[in-house]
Amino acid sequence: MDLESTVHHASMPFCPRSASATSDRDSRWLPDPRLRHHHSDLAPLPESRQTVRLQALDEVVFRTINSVWICGFCDRMMELPSSTVVIAVAALLIALPLGIRYRTDGLAVVLLGLAAVELADALGSRVLWPLAARARPCLDPLRVRRLVPWSGGYSMPSLHATDVFAFPTTVAVRLPRVGLPLTLPAAFVAYSRVYVTVHWPSDVLVGAVFGSAVALLLFLAERRTTAAL
Repeated sequence: MDLESTVHHASMPFCPRSASATSDRDSRWLPDPRLRHHHSDLAPLPESRQTVRLQALDEVVFRTINSVWICGFCDRMMELPSSTVVIAVAALLIALPLGIRYRTDGLAVVLLGLAAVELADALGSRVLWPLAARARPCLDPLRVRRLVPWSGGYSMPSLHATDVFAFPTTVAVRLPRVGLPLTLPAAFVAYSRVYVTVHWPSDVLVGAVFGSAVALLLFLAERRTTAAL
C-alpha cells in the first residue's frame, strides 16, 4: 500500500456495523453496554492534513505489528495482558517482594505506585479520552485481525500503557535497581495492546508518557509535602 492510499484509508472513519448487520460470530466483539467506560459517540474528530499524515504513519506501524510480525505463539502470549486476572497476579508478585525486601519503604512505594495508577487512569479516562475522542482500530472488523473483544471506551491514550508505566516509574524514582527492570514487562503490555488491535501505536506511546508523568508529579508532590511537615 503506497503512502497516498494509506493516508486515504487513515482518514476514513472507524464505525462499528449495526447490530442487524453483525453476525452471531461477530457479536462477541461488541462492547458490553453495562461497562462504565462505554461511549456511544465513537466517530473520530475532524482531522487536519498533518493529523491525517500522522495517522497514516500510525496505521503503517499498526499493520506491521498486527499483520506481519505475527505467529501462533505470539497470539497466545499477547492475549494474556488483556486479562484482569493476569494483571492482578503480576501486580501481586511485584508488590509482595517489595514489601518483604524493603519493609516500610517498600510498602510506601507500593502505596504511592497504586495511587499514581489510580490517578493516571482516572485522568486518562475522564479527561484525555473525551478530548481526543479517537476511535479504536478494532471497530473496523473487516480491516484488522482481532484477538480480543473490545471492552468499550476511546483509544487515546491506552489506559493499560498508562497504568503499567505509572507504577514502575514510581518505583524507579525511589528504588532505581528495582523500578527500571519493571519497564520491560510494562513495554510488553503496551506492545500487546497494538498486537491485539485495541489500540494504535501512538495510543500506547502517549499512555506510557502520560502515566510516567503523572507518577513523577505525584512523587514530587509527596516529597514537597513531606519536606513541609
